[in-house]
Amino acid sequence: MTDTVLVVCAANRIRSPMYAAALRRHLDARGRTDVLVRSAGLLEAGRPAIPEAVTAMTRFGDDLRSHTSTFLTSELADASDLIVTMTTRLRTEVGVVSTAAEQRAFTAKELDDRARGLRPIQDGETLREWATFVGSLRTRQELLTAKSEWDIPDPLGRPLSEVIDLAYVLENLAARLAQCWPSGLSAQAQLAQSP
Repeated sequence: MTDTVLVVCAANRIRSPMYAAALRRHLDARGRTDVLVRSAGLLEAGRPAIPEAVTAMTRFGDDLRSHTSTFLTSELADASDLIVTMTTRLRTEVGVVSTAAEQRAFTAKELDDRARGLRPIQDGETLREWATFVGSLRTRQELLTAKSEWDIPDPLGRPLSEVIDLAYVLENLAARLAQCWPSGLSAQAQLAQSP
């Protein structure tokens, strides 16, 4: 069974494809090729990643040149085991699109904060079960509250240097999230990767 992560930002042209690419790379490094990482947005589908996002992610070896935006639908949200958004407003929008997915939706920074003190995904546990567990620790009020410190602002129109700074923030958040999965590498491969 494949776990599915959906990353959501406003237009699916900067933040969500950058985060998705970083998460994919970190999961691959852990041998977790069984996890599907997708991204979507609330605006028009079929648009490319902006050039600044493409340039910023080349620093990490990621190629966003072929990325095209996808529109967030209820089917896409419902099929996703974990939904990572860039702002609390976008997290709320996921709940509007799919009330079933609301409990599994977190901002990237919120998930980072909540997952630090929690157990990782256990062997035999699905990502959906883990995300639902993490979501169940929130009160209804917390789910409805917008916390600006959990938001990652849209860098559209900002200079390349700011998009590069954002790429490093997303890189670190994605790396920590990938650590929540048990390694899919054999013990021998894990030893070969150790410093």
